[in-house]
Order: sequence, then structure tokens, then C-alpha cells
Amino acid sequence: MNKKALKLFTNNLVVPVCPEVLGGLAIPRPACEIVGGDGYEVLKCRAKVVDRKGKDYSKYFILVAQKVLDFIKQRKIKAVYLKSKSTSCGYGWIFLESMINL
Repeated sequence: MNKKALKLFTNNLVVPVCPEVLGGLAIPRPACEIVGGDGYEVLKCRAKVVDRKGKDYSKYFILVAQKVLDFIKQRKIKAVYLKSKSTSCGYGWIFLESMINL
């Protein structure tokens, strides 16, 4: 548990955002994973974001990333907490093709 994050949240100083929801993806939605690299490689079109059936969502996730960046800039947000293991906002550890069975 992150006590600093909890304090900010309980004092209404946190704006929870799900990039995929902000971008209009349905709930529930197909799980997507990065295949062939990492987020940087997706931005360079050298890797893809695909669902378990192989449908390519790469362009969508790039658009979502831009929407979140715009959201942060418009609100002059100074810090973010990112959820690990997430395709959109993963930090530190995300699922990669070698760890899943597509």
C-alpha cells in the first residue's frame, strides 16, 4: 500500500483515469498485450498491441496515450501514479508476448 497515494486520494487530490475508458473502449473489453517490443516500440510502429485473437489495437492505444497526455496537460497535473501490468499505463512491469499464450 502506498500511504502517500492513499492520503492524496482520501483528500480528493487524485483524479482517477483509465486511459482505455477515456479513449472510449468498452467495458468489459478484450485483454490486449504488447507483442514484439515495448511501448516505445509501439509508438515507433515496430511492435503491436493485440487482443488474444490477434486483432491489432495499436493505433487505438497510441490515440489513447495522446488523449491522456492532453488530459494531463490541460489540468496541469504534476504527478501520476501508474498501474503496473497494464497495457495502457503499465510502469515497471507489463505483460509481453513471451508471458502469454496468444
